[in-house]
Amino acid sequence: MQATKKQMGLLLIILIVPAFLFIFFQLSFKNYYKLPYIGEGKPQPVKINNTLYQIPQEKVFWVVAYGESAENSEKLFNTLMPLAQNNDMKTLLKNKLPNYQIKYVLFSKNNLKIDKNIILDSLSDKAKNMGLDTYNNVLLIDNKGFVRGKYQVLSQNKEEKERLYTELKVLMEIVASEGEIKNK
Repeated sequence: MQATKKQMGLLLIILIVPAFLFIFFQLSFKNYYKLPYIGEGKPQPVKINNTLYQIPQEKVFWVVAYGESAENSEKLFNTLMPLAQNNDMKTLLKNKLPNYQIKYVLFSKNNLKIDKNIILDSLSDKAKNMGLDTYNNVLLIDNKGFVRGKYQVLSQNKEEKERLYTELKVLMEIVASEGEIKNK
């Protein structure tokens, strides 16, 4: 009888202590990443295809790419399409920031096939005004118009695509947590 009480007490300690620690750490600490602000300031507002698309927009994250040659523009288009159609990203955005959007724009010297997920513009001067000084760069621009990431997704390094994807998710988390802080 005495041994079973000791065993039950030990079993309760083994089960309760880890649960308590888990709850304590979940409530006490926040996993928070910071993304740098790249460049001196905000990019200049840009209208695309004479429409109301203007960078920056208040509740819009922009992924902006610039491909000078036809081949590189096509590669950038094919790189951005899976990201623009990613259901996990859409679900995360819907759950964390339901009133926000992610818009993708590809500046190019040639016309590509039109797609509803990616805004295409053939005027490359606008890309240079955005800070895309190097061809085939991709910029991540936050909802306030600050450049938060610069990526070479066409390089041989496949980690750049993954970094763009990850930092876009981190940016959503940061903006969502800032909104939670303001609402408290």
